[in-house]
Amino acid sequence: MKHTPNKTTMLYAQYVLLWCYFNYGSSIWNSTGVLNLKVKSNLNHYGHYYYEIDKKSEIYVNIKFHKSLLELTDTLIHEYTHHMQPMEYKYKYYLDNGYNLENHPFEVEARRVARRDASACKKWVLNRIKHENLT
Repeated sequence: MKHTPNKTTMLYAQYVLLWCYFNYGSSIWNSTGVLNLKVKSNLNHYGHYYYEIDKKSEIYVNIKFHKSLLELTDTLIHEYTHHMQPMEYKYKYYLDNGYNLENHPFEVEARRVARRDASACKKWVLNRIKHENLT
């Protein structure tokens, strides 16, 4: 996969988020209903979910870390799962009570969901893009 975001990669990523919305719904924890996708080449990991209470929610991805569309799909589903979780209320609580990123319940769930659904999502997105290019 190219290490710089291009129009096709961004379209693919937007479709992954659309698939997430269709399959997981909208977040009850985000009162604005807005989720933005941003590419950050200075991010030191694959992705990150960021939110401000009653303001915005954003998923940041670093394209250069991803070696394939499946990896990118996995990251986006992982971060969307965080979008669906009560991050404001419980994320820090778990960290303050002995959990780390390996055993934190929200991280465990996000990894499980992404691993389970990434292939089906990738297939749906590629079919959608192919169909749009044919019409």
